Order: sequence, then C-alpha cells, then structure tokens
Amino acid sequence: MSAVGLLMYQCLDSLDGKQCRKIDQDTPLEELFDHGCDSVSMVFVAVGTCISCGIGFEPNWMFFCSFIAMFIFFCSIWQTYVSGTLHFGLIDVTEGHMVVILMYLTSAFGGISFWQNTSPVLGVKPYVFPVIGITLGATYASYNNFRDILNGRVKDSSVANNILSPGINVGFVLTLAFIVFKRSSSRLFENHSCLYLLTFGMVMSKLSNKLLVVHMTKSKFPLVDTSFIGPSLLFLNQCIDSFIDEHILLWIALVFSSLDLAVYFTRASRQISSQLHLHIFTVSSVNHTNHTTHGHND
Repeated sequence: MSAVGLLMYQCLDSLDGKQCRKIDQDTPLEELFDHGCDSVSMVFVAVGTCISCGIGFEPNWMFFCSFIAMFIFFCSIWQTYVSGTLHFGLIDVTEGHMVVILMYLTSAFGGISFWQNTSPVLGVKPYVFPVIGITLGATYASYNNFRDILNGRVKDSSVANNILSPGINVGFVLTLAFIVFKRSSSRLFENHSCLYLLTFGMVMSKLSNKLLVVHMTKSKFPLVDTSFIGPSLLFLNQCIDSFIDEHILLWIALVFSSLDLAVYFTRASRQISSQLHLHIFTVSSVNHTNHTTHGHND
C-alpha cells in the first residue's frame, strides 16, 4: 500500500504544475500548496522508508537518515530562496521515490527480516545499503544546493543580506533534536521514534513553508519562530531533570507544532488568495493572466 500510495503521489506531484498552467492557475498560491504538501509528505516518506527497510532497529541510523532527508528538502527551498529558481540535479527526488518504492515492495514480499538477516555472500545486513544510498544521495544533493547558495548569484538586495539566515534556524532545530535525543533519560527517541520524528518534522515543515513565503515575497527570513517552542520545551525539561514526563511533553510538542503549521499555512494561503483574488480548491471562470505569477518548475 505504501508503494502504491507513493507512486500515486509522485505522479500527481509531477502533473499538478502542468494542470495549473493548463487552467491558468500557475500562481504563488499553487506554489505554496505544492511545496507545502511536499514538506509534510517528506516527513512521512522518510519515517516510512526507515521502518520498511529495518533501519528503525538502529536508532542512530534512523535519526540520521530521517533528519538528513528533512534537511535536504529544506536546503532545496533555501537554494530557491537564494537563486530564485528551483534547480533539479541529474539524480533527484523522482529517482529517489522510485528507489523507495522498490524498497517498499522488497519489504512487502521479503518482510523486514530480509533487511536484518546477514548476507552470506557480503557478510553484512542489507539495511546497510539503503543507509549508504541515503548518505551518498544526501551528499550529492547538499553539494548541488550549497554550490548555488554560496555562489551568491542573488538579484534581490533583501535576499543578498540574508543568504545564510535560514541556516541559523534549521541549525538550531537540528541541534535541539540531537541534544534531546542523546540526553533523554527515558530513551525518548528509542521508545517513541515515530512520534519524535513527526514532532520535529512538523517544525521543519513550518520552516520550509515560511522560507517559501519569504522567497515569494522577497522579504527577510526571521531568526525567531513560534515553531521553536515545542523543541525548546523538550530541551528545557531535560535541563530540570525531566520534571514533566518526556512522553507526555512530546505529545504536547507534536500537537502544538502541528497546529502551528496548520495555522500558518492557512493564514498564508488566505492572504495570498485575497491579495491576488484567487480561489482555494475551486477554479474560477475568470481569466487570471493579468496577475503576477512566479515561475514554478515541476
């Protein structure tokens, strides 16, 4: 089911831009919905991939693989913010999804045990190969993204002075995630991996959406955001010897982060639709060619 769902998602994600241009709806609102949904789905795909191929049995590798996937997605939006255009590499998200689908199918027919049984030929557990693939893919994507980010080919002066500011935010969140993971007295990540990754995944998704809006409006990326509240509470709770049960606090952080993302996305969508006189989830018969649109690559 995961393989079929991901294949359908990939096909629809590739077609939405073409459909929007066909009906003259290629607008900033469409771009926000497209990449906004991608930022959330990335979290679930990353978690599902780790679980399906047995990486979940190795907490350190699951933490690394899940967060590196979220970080790479954020960097792709960061690169767009700096250069003004979303660039795709020779091997990118589509190829990655196809590999993940094959992994899902392998687990469906061979079971998760397939990835945990030591190969008599190679002498290693097969889950090592997805880890290597994720690491190499992340390295390749990071090189391409940071090459564009650090080249400094910026046309807008407001962006030129804030090229590195998104890195402060994402660095802060990733640092808190690692500290909470390693300092937890109740082995929070090991016992509640999915809950943990979804909590921080919603935070990363909020930052990606905010960076996307900043890119569209050519404004400065703020250094402080309400999405920091959930991770900060988990960190501060550890500083006072986990006065509040970490599992309960993790649930609170997940609910808050999810609501924070939903509220921000709703407000941003409504403001864009109001300013550009666009419709959400409906297609107007009015021709929108007179509106200012932003380029969008599938």
